[in-house]
Amino acid sequence: MSSNAVLYSYPYTPDSASIFSQLAESEWAVFLDSGHPRSTQGRYDIISGNPICTLVTHGDNTTITTKNDVIVSNENPFDLLKSELTRYGEMFDSNNVAEFDLPFVGGAIGYFSYDLARCLENLPSLAEDAE
Repeated sequence: MSSNAVLYSYPYTPDSASIFSQLAESEWAVFLDSGHPRSTQGRYDIISGNPICTLVTHGDNTTITTKNDVIVSNENPFDLLKSELTRYGEMFDSNNVAEFDLPFVGGAIGYFSYDLARCLENLPSLAEDAE
């Protein structure tokens, strides 16, 4: 499978916001700031945009959007995510990214809302007042 995925390596800067500003207006732009050097726990900033695939779940339906297709599914969104990661995984194998010494060379970036917990657990449809 061919890809439009591109990896760039930039020299270290304590503030990656200036690098992200070049991509900030892209579709689905993401900036995961490690907090380094203020935090000793982080090492890498992850900046991404213009994903090859998006999954958006509302209620029971997940919309999978790629460059060539839009599919709506009522399957478990976590199963759909796993399927998409498997489908695109070959683009990020060790041969394609050998020049980069990175812990993260492709995968899923995003967030899960609280409502997605209903895919994991049987929760009541109306929350009780916690008083």
